[in-house]
Formats: sequence, structure tokens, C-alpha cells
Amino acid sequence: MNNKYINSFASLLVTGLLLTSCFQEQEVEPVDPPNDNPVVTITPAATYSTVMEGDTLVFDITVDKMVQNPIAFGVELSDGSSADQDDFVTSGGTLAAFSPSTTLQVIVTADMLPEKGETFAFTIIPDFHWDWQLNPDSDKEPVNVTVKDLDYSLDWSAGTYEGEDMCEWGIDLDMFLLNAAQTEGNFDGATGACPLEQGTMIDLPDDTYDIYVDYYDGSIPADAGAAIPFVVTFSNNNGELYTIEGSFNSNDVGADTRIVGQLVVSGGTYTLFDADGTEIGPI
Repeated sequence: MNNKYINSFASLLVTGLLLTSCFQEQEVEPVDPPNDNPVVTITPAATYSTVMEGDTLVFDITVDKMVQNPIAFGVELSDGSSADQDDFVTSGGTLAAFSPSTTLQVIVTADMLPEKGETFAFTIIPDFHWDWQLNPDSDKEPVNVTVKDLDYSLDWSAGTYEGEDMCEWGIDLDMFLLNAAQTEGNFDGATGACPLEQGTMIDLPDDTYDIYVDYYDGSIPADAGAAIPFVVTFSNNNGELYTIEGSFNSNDVGADTRIVGQLVVSGGTYTLFDADGTEIGPI
């Protein structure tokens, strides 16, 4: 065989062996174990066993080593949580590249709707697109809190006239709280909403407040004498609900305002009384 062809064949053989050797080296190249990746620690700023609507839960998120790509941390609801996505919003929580820490805020939504105590159960987790950068033993902070509120509502949805609900007849009831001097109070429940007005007591200063329900407007025919039933509901910070029921006569539109009870606020304690002065319960 011509030496030229022998030399060419030998050269190709050596090149193939070298390439094969390179590919084999790539296949067996050691990969950094995930246990060497940065470890995340999540620390709550306080003990969150019971919170109020409107509260902000703060969590400090730190790593023992820097990450090369930013990672966003967020909230994942857990099984058994009666709260849902509408009951909270988050702020912050993005760990920037080469940053040692960040802060995540979880704000419990204040909906001004009296409710029994809700269970807000969630876990703080990293964005799964970038969590490969982290040690698998990193914190995934579980949080389980009871959410309470200090809200009230006025509901007149049970009433009807000639087969139509009260909103069809333009019935507008209002609810507000006023002290005796009429210098302090709350008018959250005095809007044009139908058939539900709602508000919160949380910012009321210490004082005694009359609870008013006002028959503001309506278009039921004059002298119809229709009953307009209503229910006032208060929630307390023990997850309980108290109700006061009453009724207006449709003939009294614009001319009937009732004091249906009293609320005493003292040193962070809220006590509810009915119109006769009988204590209904602590709020």
C-alpha cells in the first residue's frame, strides 16, 4: 500500500481516538454536588401565631453563599388553609445576584367583612426556575397562623317586595358608629352599597359608641307598609360572630334612624351591648 495512504489512515485513527477520549472526559466530568450550594435561612421577624387583618408578616431570607442568578421567594398555600389567594399580597422577596439577603413581606388583606377566625397556612419557597442554585436542605419556612378581624356589617339581603329583592327597589340602609359628643366615630358602613355595608372598628379610640342603622332611601310605593329586615354582624378577635336583628317599615323612608346597640372601646378591649344595654359579648 502506498505510504501516503498508510500515513493518512494512521492520522485519522489517532484523531478519532483523541476525539473519543475528549468525549469520554466530558461524560465523566464531575458535577458540583447540590449539597455544596448556598443554604437558605428564613427567619420571621416575630412570632406569628395570631394576626389581625391588615397586619404585615415580615421574613428575613439569607444565604451563606452568594447566588449567581436572582431568585424570587413567594408564598405557597398549604393544605388545610381556609385563606385563599385573595386574603394576602406579597412585597419584596427577590434575592439579587451576589446579595446575602432579602426581605419578604406578606400583607394580610383587610376586607372589612366580619368572619370567624381563618387559618392562613403557607410555605415560603423559591421560584422553581432558579431553585437549582440552592442547597436542597435549605429552609422552606412553614407558617400557620389564625387571622382575626374587628369588622362589622349591615345586611338586608333577606327582604323582598312583590317578588323582587330590596336592591331592585333602591333600598339603601347605612350603618355608622358615633360617640355621644358626635366627635369620634366610624362611617365605613355609610355608602350606597346594596345589600351589604361593612366596616372596621380597629382604629376607633377609647370611647363609648352608639351603633346606628339608618333607613336612608328606597322606592317601595308609599303606604305599602313592607317590612325591610336587617342584620348587624360584628366579629371578634376570638373568631366569633355576634348579630343584632331588626326591621324597618318601608313607609318610613328617609325618616327612621335606630340605635341598635353600643360599642365600648377601652384599652384595646371591645365590648358589645344591645339597645337595652345588655352585654352581648367581648369583641
